[in-house]
Amino acid sequence: MESYYPDHDGTGTEEPDPKRDIPPLLVPWNVLDMSDIGRLSPSSESRNDNNIDDFFSAKSVISTSTFYTANQPTGEKIGNHPSRLQDDHEYSRILRSRRLWPVEPMIEQDWSGRGQHAEFQKEERPLVDEILKTEELLGSTSSAVVQSVKCKRILLARKTIRCNRHLTKEEAVDEVAHLHQINHAHVIRVIGTYIMGQDLSILLYPVAEYNLESFLEEYTTQEYWLIFLLGRRLDSLRRFFRCLSSAMDYIHSAKIKHMDIKPKNLLVRRTTTKTTPLGVDASDGWRIYIADFGIAKSYTTIEETETDGPTRFTRKYAAPEVVDQAKRGLSADVFSMGCVFIEILATIIGIREYFNALDSANTVQIGRGCGDHLSALRRLLATNDFGDTSYQANLTAVRSFLDQLHSLSTLERNPQFIRWVYRDGSQSLWGLADLTGQMLDVDPLQRPSAADIVLLLGRLPCCTAGSDQLEAVNPAGKFTSLSEEE
Repeated sequence: MESYYPDHDGTGTEEPDPKRDIPPLLVPWNVLDMSDIGRLSPSSESRNDNNIDDFFSAKSVISTSTFYTANQPTGEKIGNHPSRLQDDHEYSRILRSRRLWPVEPMIEQDWSGRGQHAEFQKEERPLVDEILKTEELLGSTSSAVVQSVKCKRILLARKTIRCNRHLTKEEAVDEVAHLHQINHAHVIRVIGTYIMGQDLSILLYPVAEYNLESFLEEYTTQEYWLIFLLGRRLDSLRRFFRCLSSAMDYIHSAKIKHMDIKPKNLLVRRTTTKTTPLGVDASDGWRIYIADFGIAKSYTTIEETETDGPTRFTRKYAAPEVVDQAKRGLSADVFSMGCVFIEILATIIGIREYFNALDSANTVQIGRGCGDHLSALRRLLATNDFGDTSYQANLTAVRSFLDQLHSLSTLERNPQFIRWVYRDGSQSLWGLADLTGQMLDVDPLQRPSAADIVLLLGRLPCCTAGSDQLEAVNPAGKFTSLSEEE
């Protein structure tokens, strides 16, 4: 589709009046001020962490109905520098090579007043700090820093990458290009980017309270068992199988290999919050997102997804063919997701034992003697004779562990507790344990595809509803949606 850009000198085709021609909720951000925003964002109780991939944002379709810009004139110059990117600018050439620029005005997320993708000079840092108010540090490495920032009332994650000859701007922008192709409720969302000197910053949504690793860790803390019941975390956890499968299928259908699926790259955020009669802060649910497409690869055909040669990977969750640097395709992601599934399974069965114990004797102390299967799984991986704690190096032991989970799930005394996973409700955890075993097959050709997994598990309504709309924080620090405030 040909892009429409009004002439900067004011001549040419008359621009439509957004407030006249578009319904109120579709008014582009650059014609709205803060009083026009009527929605809130999920809470961000993020904690500092050394892994920058732990707390990111969620991707959705670029929409003029959900984000609002800073009040910055779009035509004026800053010194000798035009405020908007020009055709001959280095950054616009990079964006154009990734099909990210120019952006059509009617779908542009103009967070900056200079467009969705912008450049700022170093002396303009105070202006950037005014547009993006830093909240807290979420994580850092030697090459990148992630902070939560507030743009107007929208809470975002800002990933700032120091570009150099080892990591060029072109390579850093690849992550944005991958996400630009995806519009799924359980994949992170890019809001925009900007460069300042050698730094490239990517704005992501939403900020999450947890990654899956830290979310599961709380299940192994025995004092939290009552909160799990009241907070419906377990109810959300059992939904993650279908949400993650649906997201992976969507990514693969776009001919993208993620190549780094692991619990730390899966974000978990609270959807809504309320206080129970006992005064406990409880949640109506938690949503999971696939994040960090930093080493992902896009292809034009399915055949091209089969590649070999050196690549970066996280050893613990990588498929055997990836570790061996052999030919690998989309099934490598399926293996990594199988590793995630087994950790969720181990957690669910451990919490299930809390329920069974309470069924036999309704006391708090009973739950504290129940098995922590996730910790047992980690100890099992640590027994490798060569110190290799990866799943692919311990497949025999992992299969024995799955068999143990299988036997535990068939002894369920409260079947209604566990019959959640499959679409028709007729199967239980033992079936999912079998599926996980297939996903962890050493032979890539024997693993089910992401589409096969979705066909078996089915999709939840959230998986087909599209990406999250942006939400804003109100002055009281609470979060709601536009529909709630209308």
